[in-house]
Amino acid sequence: VVRAGALPRRRLLSGCCGGGDGEVATARERELIVLKRNIAMAVSRAQYNDALELSQDLMDGVGKVYGEDTMVYAAATNDAALAHKLKGDYDEAIALGTKAIHLMADLTGKETEQYAGALANYGLAAREKALTLSGMERMEMLDVAETALTDALELRRKLLGEEHPNTILSVNQVAVLTARRGGRISQRTRRADAPANDSADPAHAAR
Repeated sequence: VVRAGALPRRRLLSGCCGGGDGEVATARERELIVLKRNIAMAVSRAQYNDALELSQDLMDGVGKVYGEDTMVYAAATNDAALAHKLKGDYDEAIALGTKAIHLMADLTGKETEQYAGALANYGLAAREKALTLSGMERMEMLDVAETALTDALELRRKLLGEEHPNTILSVNQVAVLTARRGGRISQRTRRADAPANDSADPAHAAR
C-alpha cells in the first residue's frame, strides 16, 4: 500500500541472479508495478529527486527480471530520461533518451506510439538544454529538438489522428519550440503544422 507521505525508495531484486520459481517472479513483477506507480506519484507531486531515484531502481529491476533487450526495459529507460529532464539533468536525459529510442526502433520498429513518445521526450530534453547554451550551439540544439518533436507530431498524426490528446500535445510542443526560436518556423515545422498523410521517418532524430 502506498501511503500519502514521503514515497518509499525500494531496492528491488538485490542479489538476484536469475531463475527462481514462478511465484517469486510474479512477486518481483508486482514490486516493479508498484515502483512505476510511485514514480508517477512522485512526478505528480513535483518530487523530482524521488522520481529520479525510483526510476533508476526501476531500470535496474526491469533489467534483472526481463533483460535489457526488451521493450519493458526500453520504456523504463525512457522513464529515467524523463526524470532526468524534470530534474534539469539535460545531458543525461538526452543520453538515456537516445538509448531508449534506439532500443525501441530495434525491437518494435519506428511506427509505434511508444516510439513517438520517446521521440517527444528526447526533443523536450533537447529543447530545454538549448536554453542553457548560446550562439551556434543553441541553434544546433534547437534543430535537434525540432527534428525530434516534428517527427513525433507527424508520427502521432499518422497513428492516432488529429484529435487524439497525444497529437494535440505534440502540436503544442512544436508551438512552444517555435516561440523559443523567436517565431521562426523552418520548412520542416511548416510541414508538420499542416495535417499530412505522408509516412514519418523519425530515425534521424536520435542521431
